[in-house]
Amino acid sequence: MFKNVSDRKKQCLISFSICSIIFVLFFAIKSVIVFSMVSPFIFSDEQSYFGMADKISHLNWHNIYNSHMPGYSLLIAPFYKMASTSFGAYRNVLTFNAFISSLPVIIIYILCRKTFSLNQRKSIVITILGSLSTAFFSYTYVVMSEVAQSVFYLLAFSIMTDIYLSKEKTKLYKYIFLGIILGFLPIIKTQAMITLILFILFFILYYSYRFSKLERHKVLITVTTSVLIYFIFRFII
Repeated sequence: MFKNVSDRKKQCLISFSICSIIFVLFFAIKSVIVFSMVSPFIFSDEQSYFGMADKISHLNWHNIYNSHMPGYSLLIAPFYKMASTSFGAYRNVLTFNAFISSLPVIIIYILCRKTFSLNQRKSIVITILGSLSTAFFSYTYVVMSEVAQSVFYLLAFSIMTDIYLSKEKTKLYKYIFLGIILGFLPIIKTQAMITLILFILFFILYYSYRFSKLERHKVLITVTTSVLIYFIFRFII
Protein backbone atom coordinates (compact mmCIF):
# COMPACT_ATOMS: atom_id res chain seq x y z
CA MET A 1 0.00 0.00 0.00
CA PHE A 2 2.73 2.46 1.01
CA LYS A 3 4.69 1.49 -2.05
CA ASN A 4 1.71 2.27 -4.30
CA VAL A 5 1.28 5.68 -2.65
CA SER A 6 5.00 6.37 -3.05
CA ASP A 7 4.90 5.34 -6.73
CA ARG A 8 1.92 7.59 -7.36
CA LYS A 9 3.68 10.56 -5.77
CA LYS A 10 6.78 9.83 -7.82
CA GLN A 11 4.74 9.68 -11.05
CA CYS A 12 2.99 12.95 -10.16
CA LEU A 13 6.35 14.60 -9.50
CA ILE A 14 7.76 13.34 -12.81
CA SER A 15 4.65 14.50 -14.70
CA PHE A 16 4.78 17.91 -13.01
CA SER A 17 8.48 18.27 -13.86
CA ILE A 18 8.01 17.32 -17.51
CA CYS A 19 5.00 19.61 -17.90
CA SER A 20 6.87 22.50 -16.26
CA ILE A 21 9.93 22.06 -18.48
CA ILE A 22 7.83 22.06 -21.68
CA PHE A 23 5.83 25.07 -20.48
CA VAL A 24 8.97 27.08 -19.63
CA LEU A 25 10.52 26.12 -22.97
CA PHE A 26 7.49 27.32 -24.96
CA PHE A 27 7.19 30.50 -22.89
CA ALA A 28 10.92 31.24 -23.31
CA ILE A 29 10.83 30.76 -27.10
CA LYS A 30 7.78 33.00 -27.45
CA SER A 31 9.27 35.63 -25.14
CA VAL A 32 12.46 35.79 -27.20
CA ILE A 33 10.38 36.34 -30.35
CA VAL A 34 8.28 38.96 -28.52
CA PHE A 35 11.32 40.97 -27.42
CA SER A 36 12.80 40.87 -30.91
CA MET A 37 9.74 42.69 -32.27
CA VAL A 38 10.12 46.47 -32.53
CA SER A 39 6.61 47.44 -33.62
CA PRO A 40 3.05 46.07 -33.82
CA PHE A 41 1.57 44.48 -36.89
CA ILE A 42 -0.72 46.78 -38.87
CA PHE A 43 -4.13 45.48 -37.78
CA SER A 44 -6.91 47.90 -36.93
CA ASP A 45 -8.16 45.41 -34.33
CA GLU A 46 -4.99 45.89 -32.30
CA GLN A 47 -5.66 49.61 -32.00
CA SER A 48 -9.19 48.85 -30.86
CA TYR A 49 -8.11 46.42 -28.11
CA PHE A 50 -5.33 48.76 -26.96
CA GLY A 51 -7.79 51.64 -26.82
CA MET A 52 -10.18 49.65 -24.66
CA ALA A 53 -7.32 48.48 -22.41
CA ASP A 54 -6.35 52.12 -21.85
CA LYS A 55 -9.90 53.08 -20.88
CA ILE A 56 -10.30 50.05 -18.61
CA SER A 57 -6.96 50.76 -16.90
CA HIS A 58 -8.32 54.23 -16.06
CA LEU A 59 -11.70 52.73 -15.00
CA ASN A 60 -13.32 54.64 -17.84
CA TRP A 61 -15.83 51.87 -18.65
CA HIS A 62 -18.64 54.08 -19.87
CA ASN A 63 -16.63 55.46 -22.79
CA ILE A 64 -16.02 52.07 -24.39
CA TYR A 65 -17.94 52.13 -27.66
CA ASN A 66 -15.76 49.83 -29.76
CA SER A 67 -17.19 47.24 -32.12
CA HIS A 68 -15.22 44.53 -30.31
CA MET A 69 -16.05 42.95 -26.97
CA PRO A 70 -13.85 44.15 -24.06
CA GLY A 71 -13.04 40.78 -22.43
CA TYR A 72 -9.53 40.46 -23.86
CA SER A 73 -8.79 44.12 -23.13
CA LEU A 74 -9.90 43.53 -19.55
CA LEU A 75 -7.29 40.77 -19.24
CA ILE A 76 -4.45 42.83 -20.70
CA ALA A 77 -5.35 46.10 -18.94
CA PRO A 78 -3.14 45.47 -15.83
CA PHE A 79 -0.12 44.81 -18.07
CA TYR A 80 -0.93 47.91 -20.12
CA LYS A 81 -1.18 49.96 -16.91
CA MET A 82 2.24 48.82 -15.64
CA ALA A 83 4.07 50.44 -18.57
CA SER A 84 5.04 54.11 -18.80
CA THR A 85 5.25 54.19 -22.62
CA SER A 86 3.21 52.78 -25.49
CA PHE A 87 6.13 50.61 -26.57
CA GLY A 88 6.49 49.26 -23.04
CA ALA A 89 2.76 48.51 -22.92
CA TYR A 90 3.03 46.69 -26.24
CA ARG A 91 5.87 44.52 -24.92
CA ASN A 92 4.01 43.82 -21.67
CA VAL A 93 0.87 42.71 -23.49
CA LEU A 94 2.79 40.43 -25.85
CA THR A 95 4.58 38.90 -22.86
CA PHE A 96 1.15 38.22 -21.35
CA ASN A 97 0.17 36.69 -24.70
CA ALA A 98 3.27 34.48 -24.56
CA PHE A 99 2.27 33.30 -21.09
CA ILE A 100 -1.40 32.60 -21.75
CA SER A 101 -0.71 30.97 -25.13
CA SER A 102 1.77 28.63 -23.39
CA LEU A 103 -0.89 27.41 -20.95
CA PRO A 104 -2.18 24.80 -23.46
CA VAL A 105 1.00 22.86 -22.61
CA ILE A 106 -0.38 22.29 -19.10
CA ILE A 107 -4.01 21.86 -20.18
CA ILE A 108 -3.29 19.32 -22.95
CA TYR A 109 -0.84 17.35 -20.79
CA ILE A 110 -3.34 17.03 -17.93
CA LEU A 111 -6.08 16.12 -20.43
CA CYS A 112 -3.93 13.33 -21.89
CA ARG A 113 -2.46 11.98 -18.64
CA LYS A 114 -5.35 12.39 -16.20
CA THR A 115 -8.55 12.42 -18.26
CA PHE A 116 -7.60 10.04 -21.09
CA SER A 117 -5.05 8.07 -19.02
CA LEU A 118 -2.47 8.00 -21.82
CA ASN A 119 1.11 6.99 -21.09
CA GLN A 120 3.78 9.59 -20.53
CA ARG A 121 5.40 9.38 -23.97
CA LYS A 122 2.13 9.79 -25.87
CA SER A 123 1.08 12.64 -23.59
CA ILE A 124 4.33 14.52 -24.23
CA VAL A 125 4.09 14.09 -28.02
CA ILE A 126 0.43 15.18 -28.15
CA THR A 127 1.15 18.12 -25.83
CA ILE A 128 3.97 19.43 -27.99
CA LEU A 129 2.06 18.97 -31.26
CA GLY A 130 -1.11 20.50 -29.82
CA SER A 131 0.78 23.49 -28.43
CA LEU A 132 2.27 24.18 -31.87
CA SER A 133 -1.22 24.83 -33.23
CA THR A 134 -1.63 28.16 -35.02
CA ALA A 135 -4.23 29.22 -32.46
CA PHE A 136 -1.68 28.87 -29.65
CA PHE A 137 1.42 30.08 -31.46
CA SER A 138 0.83 32.57 -34.28
CA TYR A 139 -1.72 34.72 -32.44
CA THR A 140 0.78 35.29 -29.62
CA TYR A 141 2.34 38.17 -31.55
CA VAL A 142 -0.78 40.24 -32.16
CA VAL A 143 -2.92 42.21 -29.71
CA MET A 144 -6.18 40.48 -30.58
CA SER A 145 -8.76 38.49 -28.65
CA GLU A 146 -8.05 35.24 -30.51
CA VAL A 147 -5.14 34.69 -28.10
CA ALA A 148 -7.35 34.37 -25.02
CA GLN A 149 -10.34 32.93 -26.88
CA SER A 150 -8.43 29.89 -28.13
CA VAL A 151 -7.11 29.03 -24.65
CA PHE A 152 -10.52 29.50 -23.02
CA TYR A 153 -12.14 27.19 -25.58
CA LEU A 154 -9.50 24.52 -24.92
CA LEU A 155 -9.99 24.86 -21.17
CA ALA A 156 -13.78 24.56 -21.49
CA PHE A 157 -13.40 21.47 -23.70
CA SER A 158 -10.98 19.88 -21.21
CA ILE A 159 -13.29 20.45 -18.24
CA MET A 160 -16.37 19.19 -20.12
CA THR A 161 -14.46 16.08 -21.19
CA ASP A 162 -13.33 15.45 -17.61
CA ILE A 163 -16.89 15.91 -16.32
CA TYR A 164 -18.32 13.52 -18.92
CA LEU A 165 -15.76 10.76 -18.27
CA SER A 166 -15.72 11.18 -14.49
CA LYS A 167 -19.52 11.33 -14.14
CA GLU A 168 -20.48 11.75 -10.45
CA LYS A 169 -16.86 11.85 -9.25
CA THR A 170 -16.42 15.38 -10.56
CA LYS A 171 -15.96 18.05 -7.89
CA LEU A 172 -18.42 20.96 -7.77
CA TYR A 173 -15.70 23.59 -8.30
CA LYS A 174 -15.10 22.26 -11.84
CA TYR A 175 -18.74 22.91 -12.74
CA ILE A 176 -18.46 26.44 -11.34
CA PHE A 177 -15.17 27.08 -13.17
CA LEU A 178 -16.73 25.82 -16.42
CA GLY A 179 -19.63 28.22 -15.91
CA ILE A 180 -17.25 31.15 -15.42
CA ILE A 181 -15.41 30.29 -18.65
CA LEU A 182 -18.59 29.82 -20.72
CA GLY A 183 -20.03 33.06 -19.37
CA PHE A 184 -16.88 35.09 -19.99
CA LEU A 185 -16.16 33.75 -23.49
CA PRO A 186 -18.86 35.93 -25.17
CA ILE A 187 -17.26 38.94 -23.44
CA ILE A 188 -14.03 38.06 -25.25
CA LYS A 189 -15.64 37.32 -28.61
CA THR A 190 -19.30 37.83 -29.52
CA GLN A 191 -19.42 34.60 -31.57
CA ALA A 192 -18.87 32.63 -28.36
CA MET A 193 -22.48 33.38 -27.43
CA ILE A 194 -23.34 30.44 -29.70
CA THR A 195 -21.33 28.15 -27.41
CA LEU A 196 -23.16 29.42 -24.32
CA ILE A 197 -26.58 28.99 -25.94
CA LEU A 198 -25.72 25.50 -27.20
CA PHE A 199 -24.55 24.46 -23.74
CA ILE A 200 -27.82 25.65 -22.21
CA LEU A 201 -29.81 23.76 -24.86
CA PHE A 202 -27.61 20.70 -24.29
CA PHE A 203 -28.47 20.85 -20.60
CA ILE A 204 -32.19 21.09 -21.31
CA LEU A 205 -32.29 18.32 -23.94
CA TYR A 206 -29.70 15.89 -22.59
CA TYR A 207 -28.45 16.45 -19.06
CA SER A 208 -31.97 16.77 -17.70
CA TYR A 209 -32.43 12.99 -17.92
CA ARG A 210 -28.94 11.53 -18.60
CA PHE A 211 -27.39 11.96 -15.14
CA SER A 212 -28.60 11.52 -11.57
CA LYS A 213 -30.42 14.26 -9.69
CA LEU A 214 -27.19 15.37 -7.98
CA GLU A 215 -25.38 15.63 -11.32
CA ARG A 216 -28.26 17.57 -12.88
CA HIS A 217 -28.03 19.95 -9.96
CA LYS A 218 -24.31 20.51 -10.60
CA VAL A 219 -24.85 21.19 -14.30
CA LEU A 220 -27.63 23.63 -13.43
CA ILE A 221 -25.07 25.45 -11.28
CA THR A 222 -22.79 25.66 -14.37
CA VAL A 223 -25.60 27.15 -16.47
CA THR A 224 -26.58 29.61 -13.72
CA THR A 225 -22.96 30.67 -13.17
CA SER A 226 -22.36 31.22 -16.90
CA VAL A 227 -25.49 33.35 -17.31
CA LEU A 228 -24.64 35.42 -14.21
CA ILE A 229 -21.05 36.01 -15.36
CA TYR A 230 -22.24 37.07 -18.81
CA PHE A 231 -24.86 39.48 -17.46
CA ILE A 232 -22.43 40.97 -14.89
CA PHE A 233 -19.78 41.78 -17.50
CA ARG A 234 -22.17 42.63 -20.33
CA PHE A 235 -24.75 44.80 -18.59
CA ILE A 236 -23.42 45.82 -15.15
CA ILE A 237 -19.67 46.43 -15.47
